[in-house]
Amino acid sequence: MAGTVMGRVRGASPMGRWRVLANIVVAAGMALAAGPGPAGAAPFAYVPNAGASNVSVIDVAANAVVATVAGAGGNPFGIVADPAGTFVYLANANSVYVISVATNTIVATIPIAIGPAVGLALNPAGTRLYVADNAGHFLDVFDTATRALLAQIPLGGASRPWGVVVNPAGTLAYVTDFTNARLYVVDLATNTLSATVVVPAQPYAIELNPAGTFAYVTHGSGSISVVNTATNAITATMVTGGANRGIARNAAGTRGYVANFSGNTVAVLDLATNTILAAVPVGTGPIGVSVDPTGAFVYAINYTSNDVSVINTATNTVVATVPVGPNPGAFGWFIAGAGAPPPPPPAATAVPTLSEWGLVLACLLLGGAGAARLSRGGKEMA
Repeated sequence: MAGTVMGRVRGASPMGRWRVLANIVVAAGMALAAGPGPAGAAPFAYVPNAGASNVSVIDVAANAVVATVAGAGGNPFGIVADPAGTFVYLANANSVYVISVATNTIVATIPIAIGPAVGLALNPAGTRLYVADNAGHFLDVFDTATRALLAQIPLGGASRPWGVVVNPAGTLAYVTDFTNARLYVVDLATNTLSATVVVPAQPYAIELNPAGTFAYVTHGSGSISVVNTATNAITATMVTGGANRGIARNAAGTRGYVANFSGNTVAVLDLATNTILAAVPVGTGPIGVSVDPTGAFVYAINYTSNDVSVINTATNTVVATVPVGPNPGAFGWFIAGAGAPPPPPPAATAVPTLSEWGLVLACLLLGGAGAARLSRGGKEMA
């Protein structure tokens, strides 16, 4: 290719030669400015199918199942995708399976001493995995690099931990207790229980706003509690009137979405006013919800109708339905491949290599010589 370009330069007129060289300069500059091309793919939704012991992988750009992860055990349920979109963690009875997003295979199994493992959460850096150990009455802490158990945080002898979320600072975890109507606040610096909040019956899932100043707790008894995390007090209540299950919010923290299992709807929440804006009809038995990274679509997993409803957040209507396996259900954040909440840290700016700096210098020299040549040519023609 280089020989072809140089041939064009030699065969052209003096003015034409500089035009060719100028084009080379522009093209090289544009290539350097553009940087490396895209390396990732579209985000993927991981949908555990309890009736088939596998996981359906949905390409959210095409709204189609593109892979199936086998060997997910008898009742896969709790799930969380890491912030980098590299691994998905899936709870199943006395194990947590580690799924590689690159290969869509289970690459490791983390044993849970007592179990069953229910809710899962990661710290913002993705270095710690927190597991709600239901019968063990613990919040288990694992190192995601070594997959070793680091701590078992006691939540009380009668506790039955269910859902868990970590605040954006990575300093506190919030754990729901579906059986005892409690919300536990755990200090992650000391790995100790720091507060217990009495909440309405059947607290299920929990989500935080981007600042971590408010927690939103869904209840199977039909309401959603808003908890001020500074005071650990309930400051507002939203009523759906159905058996609420999973909850998710958009990245901006302006909208929340709650799966209403008995109402066959997804409630749309205004998180600024703590009001319910709409109830979107979906499939039967919605149990898990996640928002795509753009905030344009919500994915609701329907346990009874064996499918996933795709909701357009601009119109609050279902625009697609994706069939999956029998009895699907996900408890947690199940979209991976584009940064699951909390968002990953900004990517470091690429530093040009020595060869790239050499190309920059060559471009500048060629551009300067070309400008001087054109300037002299213009004077000669005047």
